[in-house]
Amino acid sequence: MAQMDSVGNGTLINSGVPGCPTANVSTSDLAFFFRGGVGYFTGKHTFDCGGGNTVTVSFIAHRTSSSAANVGTWKLVDGTGSFVGVGGGGTLSGSGTPGADAFVDYYTGTLRFP
Repeated sequence: MAQMDSVGNGTLINSGVPGCPTANVSTSDLAFFFRGGVGYFTGKHTFDCGGGNTVTVSFIAHRTSSSAANVGTWKLVDGTGSFVGVGGGGTLSGSGTPGADAFVDYYTGTLRFP
């Protein structure tokens, strides 16, 4: 689970990732767009686990005006330190709206270590 501020920076808590029980989270390449009544947002989150160990994931999520949560997918796109060569992906859900107020993201999925 990652607790984020309105621009996508925050803290990873309750992590089950080996070697990364908590992390500072930063967001880059954040973009918003609409198709019909659905709002989409894409970007990258970098989880800095300390000691030169980072994980960067790309994501796309969406929300309709009638839904209480954001839902989407994520894919691991880069890793440093002990996360070099790691792959993986999964789903995410969240509450709040990036860019408008604070939000919480929940990530589920699989990481594949070399």
